[in-house]
Amino acid sequence: MEWETFTNVYGEWKTNGIINVLVKPSQKWYEENPSSELEPPLPSPTDLLAEELVKLKFDNMQKDVVISSLGEEITKLKFELMALKEGA
Repeated sequence: MEWETFTNVYGEWKTNGIINVLVKPSQKWYEENPSSELEPPLPSPTDLLAEELVKLKFDNMQKDVVISSLGEEITKLKFELMALKEGA
């Protein structure tokens, strides 16, 4: 099927008899179809505080893991030191 071009108040269209495709919208089309890209709303103070709380909890979890790992390493070193003292 061949595509034909026609124009109406909404702009320039192409059609193959089944499908109509708007190829050049008119000002009227833009007025009746505003952009769907609206700015997202600003976060509320509660949202900001909740996000900060999550960050702090995450940071504390990471610190706990580091402290726990250091504690395990110190314990291993103590056992190795005790074993060396007993063997000497």
